Amino acid sequence: MVLAVLAVSALVVIPQWNRANDEAPADATTALTALLRDARRIAIDARQDVSVHLDPATGHFRVDTAGVAGMGAFAEGTLSLGALESLESTHDRLRFVFQSTGAAVGDSVLVRGSEGMALVSVDPWSGTAVVHAR
Repeated sequence: MVLAVLAVSALVVIPQWNRANDEAPADATTALTALLRDARRIAIDARQDVSVHLDPATGHFRVDTAGVAGMGAFAEGTLSLGALESLESTHDRLRFVFQSTGAAVGDSVLVRGSEGMALVSVDPWSGTAVVHAR
């Protein structure tokens, strides 16, 4: 009876444990590209211009929308940066603007981390976030 309970427990726990080990924590580059991807998706779905304002010193961001109904704040938060990660730019504030067509304009930011550096920007034609390893 005890062996049956242990076997059932193992069948439930081991797959979950393996899946948890496979999921690596998101780094700053992944978090930033996810933010830009989501902003682009909102712009296309809502048929509105979406602006992302980012403070590279703190990682604080604000997402604003602008359309025929007016403009306003959509979301606000802070990118989680690891202890050895930083965002570097020559600008005090970064701005990325996504149009309802998916096109975008924006600044670029250098993400410095324990694994190396990456330059993150947006492609003006497709609006997708582009990462160039350095």
